[in-house]
Amino acid sequence: MTVRSAGKQGQRDDWRGAGFMLLAMGGYAFNDLMVKAVAEHHPASMILAIRSALAAVFLLSILSLRGELRRIGPSLRGRALLRSAVDSLVTACYVYALSGLSLANAAAIYQLTPIVFMLASALVLREAIPLRGWLGALLGFSGMLLVVRPDGAMLDPHALAVVAAVMCSVVRDLLMRGGTIAASPFCLGLFSALGAMMLGFGTAAEAGAFVLPASRELLLLALAAAAIAVGYVCLAVATSTGSSGFVSPFRYSILIYAVVFGAVFLRDFPDNAALLGVALILGGGAVVSVPQSFWQRLASGGPIARLRSSGPPTPEAGGLPSCKTEALRTSARRVLTDEEQT
Repeated sequence: MTVRSAGKQGQRDDWRGAGFMLLAMGGYAFNDLMVKAVAEHHPASMILAIRSALAAVFLLSILSLRGELRRIGPSLRGRALLRSAVDSLVTACYVYALSGLSLANAAAIYQLTPIVFMLASALVLREAIPLRGWLGALLGFSGMLLVVRPDGAMLDPHALAVVAAVMCSVVRDLLMRGGTIAASPFCLGLFSALGAMMLGFGTAAEAGAFVLPASRELLLLALAAAAIAVGYVCLAVATSTGSSGFVSPFRYSILIYAVVFGAVFLRDFPDNAALLGVALILGGGAVVSVPQSFWQRLASGGPIARLRSSGPPTPEAGGLPSCKTEALRTSARRVLTDEEQT
């Protein structure tokens, strides 16, 4: 494979990873919307249990249609099993944090994940993160602060649980990049759903808070289950495809989904600060999407720097026409001849 073809393949992988990240964040955001509608009447542990159980059924059905049920057993080993265990820790830490933090504050801290993941990829996997990746992530994080606007309650001890969730998320995603995982993304999604289901049922049983929801609420939880299943599967693909510096900043698209879903379904329209935050997030995505060659030309000074360093124009460089150059040379010879005669 030539250098040029390898570069094109890398660009295709980057955009494929970014596409799956956008799908994953859309799934997570729609899940949040459905869960929010049910959370007014039922505890979080019961919602987590039922939604995750329905997601597991949904993913089992897909595995059956794809003829991959036999791959579930062999997948429960090595890195895939470790990833599933770490993913369960992410859910546990985040659910615990929500017992003492507002959703806005928890979401603000958790949105450190793209930046920490890029830093870990650079330090642990020695992956080169371009400047545009860091700039895109910082713009996305700044936009998140304008959309979410956390308050001083972020200093609550429960915030440490969100930090733990961030670290576990980074480890989970690094496991998808540090080597090959033979498990299907659908198997990985199934393991994540089963882990969250066991956590939900265990917490609900301990609190004695399990009450079967009404039919309308079950329908909303079924939609949430389908959305979170899409999120599980697409996130597994996104974190194993493309470069971290390109794909990671697209995680902030979940906030754009949240603003749009809130306006469309809840009639909760964003104010000017939130719109500015959305613009910064979109700007971060645009910065990451600009080809690397553009930034290299910009860093080298662009056309003006090339003109300054090229010196005076010459006929060979396409500068002065050769006929004018010859005329100047003839005039110079005549001047020298006249001086010698005098």
